[in-house]
Amino acid sequence: MPRTSKNQIFGVRLRELRQARKMTLAALADQLGVTTASVWLWENRNRVPIASTIRRVAQIFDVNPTALMEPRTEAAAPEKAPPPDLQDLIRAIEAKGFRVQITPRRKQG
Repeated sequence: MPRTSKNQIFGVRLRELRQARKMTLAALADQLGVTTASVWLWENRNRVPIASTIRRVAQIFDVNPTALMEPRTEAAAPEKAPPPDLQDLIRAIEAKGFRVQITPRRKQG
């Protein structure tokens, strides 16, 4: 398994957290008082902000700052998370402007 640098880990974690909150690059940049380009570089070009900004990112996403730099443990891996609730999925789809209609399957035979 190839080694992943702390810079790469930070970028991946940041993107996961930001997208999970449906936050844009610009919205996060505004909260941090940095440019959108800076956030993009952190996520995509293995750049890491200064320590005070890492602490602020951790506060925004309510995580431990060291968790932003450490490899994910198996227990925290998304594959191990429980499946999402059907109602939550429907709400998320409807929030995107789609209409969801669920009908029972027709019996075959």
